[in-house]
Amino acid sequence: MDTSLNKMKVLILEDDAFSRKYFLNIVERQGIICEAVENGVLGLEIFDDFDPDVVICDIQMPEMDGLQFLETIRRRNSDAIFIMATAFESEEYAIRALELGANNYLKKPVYPENLVRLLQKYQEMVEQHTVFDNLVIRTEKHEFTQFFKSDMRSIPAMVDYLMQYVKEFLEDSEKIGIELGLAELITNAVEHGNLNISYLEKSEALENNRFTELIESRLLNPEIAKRTVKIDFKQNSDFFQWIISDEGNGFNWLDVQNPLLTEGIEKLHGRGIFISRFQFDEMEYLEKGNVVRILKRIDKKNEKE
Repeated sequence: MDTSLNKMKVLILEDDAFSRKYFLNIVERQGIICEAVENGVLGLEIFDDFDPDVVICDIQMPEMDGLQFLETIRRRNSDAIFIMATAFESEEYAIRALELGANNYLKKPVYPENLVRLLQKYQEMVEQHTVFDNLVIRTEKHEFTQFFKSDMRSIPAMVDYLMQYVKEFLEDSEKIGIELGLAELITNAVEHGNLNISYLEKSEALENNRFTELIESRLLNPEIAKRTVKIDFKQNSDFFQWIISDEGNGFNWLDVQNPLLTEGIEKLHGRGIFISRFQFDEMEYLEKGNVVRILKRIDKKNEKE
């Protein structure tokens, strides 16, 4: 049994008994602590005591559906990561879930490797939270520029470092969206920007379990290996702003499509830009597409003393 994920707790909400057992088996095989219930009402009854890190939630359920459950939990100011399970014909519900604070989605029928890949990605964030727990940074104005190499392993630590400057101003329910949004956009800057890995190349490498090899092969090129990601951060009393720049060739961001409406809906990659737009108040690509500016406004009523 792979016990690399055993620090994480997952709550499953699925009304179909077969699907519920299917999800449960996948998650438990990873050594993860898991609970599974059949609707939102039962989910609410155990949520606080179980205190999950991740929630896998069907959208269409009796008693209380997934959207109602998600909205209720976000109103409680929970920072649990929400993965919504959606049928192909219910893309409008997936959009609504992202608007309510969901962090990702899986199309039914869910492939085991897709679910495991998401859990592995989120586990890195869950574990990284403990690194800077005792560091509290609070200031009304702050600006800095940070550079880091194209090392995929450093992304969770970089994101956690960036979060130290904003988390005291955010509700818990907002923090996880900002954190995952930053991770997605920095990952894009490294993979598709600095390493120049195309969508098709990544798809093929993932299907053949050779994505790590693909990254390592790109880093053998000294010109690519020396590239860095630059992050310009600005904070004042009204907003946080991040400008993430890579040294790649850029792309035509105007061609980015809604992945819920494409044939690749079941693929996990290729959706980072789309999902990230729901996490920030402003998001735009600049120059040739290798610079993205994102902004989160500060809700003054949420500032902590």
